[in-house]
Amino acid sequence: AISYRHARTDAFALWRDYTTEMTA
Repeated sequence: AISYRHARTDAFALWRDYTTEMTA
C-alpha cells in the first residue's frame, strides 16, 4: 500500500526539482 505521507513527500520532492530547473 502507498502511504499518503510518502506520496506527499514524493510530490514535494518533484516540485522542488521542478522549481530548481525553472530557476536555474
